[in-house]
This record gives sequence, structure tokens and C-alpha cells, in this order.
Amino acid sequence: MNTEWNWKRAIPMWDWHELIFAGYPGWEKPDGEKPASVSETFISGVTKKSIEVASAWDDIGEGQFYWRDFTESGIPFVHDGESYQSIFWFQYERDAVKFAEWVKTQ
Repeated sequence: MNTEWNWKRAIPMWDWHELIFAGYPGWEKPDGEKPASVSETFISGVTKKSIEVASAWDDIGEGQFYWRDFTESGIPFVHDGESYQSIFWFQYERDAVKFAEWVKTQ
């Protein structure tokens, strides 16, 4: 594990992939297969960045979480005014519910 990782609850991509392949041990799976998730849309230069939201949530949530950004075009960047989507997955369903309400205030 990377000893320079300084997040409290967010997990790095390499650990996320291990969790997926192992079947999410220790993670609640409300649909029986996957952890609870919340999708959000961000607008570059207008709304907070997804990393800012994730960093703030890192101090609030109870369990681990992972998030990933997506663009409609698949290109890994956006210009000011363009939107991108983020999906946040949560170890505990209660964190997903709390996050969905909390993120509306950000």
C-alpha cells in the first residue's frame, strides 16, 4: 500500500480494483452485487470540483468510499463551462444516503 496516501476514508484506485475482484468484502451491497452509489454532475469553473467535494466528505463519512469522474466524450479533461459526471461508491449504505443530501449543499 502507498504510504504517502493521506486520505482518511477515500481509497485509492488500486485498492478499489482489489475490492471489486474480491467481491467487496466488508462493504454493504444493497442490490446484492454492488455497493451503494451516488452520481453527481459537476460543471468546470462553475461548481466545486469533485475532488473538493470528495476531500470534504473524507472528513464526514463513516466508512470508506471511492469516486471516479467521467466525461461524455471520454476525453480526460473538460473546459470551463463543460460538465462531467462523478460516481461515488460507499462502504455503508447510510453514507450514500447522507452524502446524497449533503452534496446538495455544496
